[in-house]
Amino acid sequence: MLKNFKLSLFVAIMTVAFASCKDERQNRSYWATDEAWFQTGKEIDENFVDAFYIVSTNVMQSFDSQGNEHYTAVLGENERKTLAIEMDFVQKTIFPDSINYYSPYYHQFTMSSLALPQDDFKAIYDSVKSEIFNAFDFYMQTWNNGHRFVIIGFSQGAMMTKELLKHLDNEQYNRLVAAYVIGDGISEDDLKCEHIVPAESASDTGVTISFNSVKSSDGIWTPVYENSVTCINPITWTTDATPADFSFGEQNVTATVDTALNVLIVSDFEKPELPFTEVWPEDCLHFYDIQFYNNSLRENVLLRAYKR
Repeated sequence: MLKNFKLSLFVAIMTVAFASCKDERQNRSYWATDEAWFQTGKEIDENFVDAFYIVSTNVMQSFDSQGNEHYTAVLGENERKTLAIEMDFVQKTIFPDSINYYSPYYHQFTMSSLALPQDDFKAIYDSVKSEIFNAFDFYMQTWNNGHRFVIIGFSQGAMMTKELLKHLDNEQYNRLVAAYVIGDGISEDDLKCEHIVPAESASDTGVTISFNSVKSSDGIWTPVYENSVTCINPITWTTDATPADFSFGEQNVTATVDTALNVLIVSDFEKPELPFTEVWPEDCLHFYDIQFYNNSLRENVLLRAYKR
């Protein structure tokens, strides 16, 4: 994916080092600190539904103070600031009112880790997944207090959202308003999990919402779109091919579900130059999946949570 990326000889050492410090990162004392969670400055309201948000891949490469590359975020000051930009955007645009918002600073895998050999990446992925489970379990045991809740994740966060759905026990699942898997696909294998039920309308609950935006079928990004078996239009909340018009900035564009490929075709969008073009196909609109639809997502979360 990252063309011409040269793997460091440090990979094997860092894999062992990450495993050795994994317990320290995941233990209860970390999740009990303010630094482990995005701080909204708002009081928790026991009458509100909760939202658990898992941020996307915001760390391209990560280095320790000795200059050694890590394939998970070190979570230094600059990395935290980068993650906080997205956490703040989501809190302010999707969950501004009537929702208690929780978002963990987790040691996400970096973009450069995608170039690792499969087994090395899987070890890192599994460690990140385990950390998300620990964060969620701490939230459940400490703050949830029996609230109904939403899980939402974008990109890497969407991958972890699917993992959390498989991690939920039945009592927790019965309180799930909905899960939003934004910028990742739902596969046939995912549907083997009884807690992953594709959404079919704007108001069904206990369901999973999934969509991926592209300008054309040439924009399908193999790691996340290729095996998608479901897609919903986040403007109309329908799964058929009915087109839906919406505005983004000064542009008027149209989103239509491709029911054969299970991706969302966004036509008439003039995409500006973006970083990471070596990662994504030219017609891929992954970067915009949460920006295009934030207003619609806000309205939909409130509808599903409070039927309003």
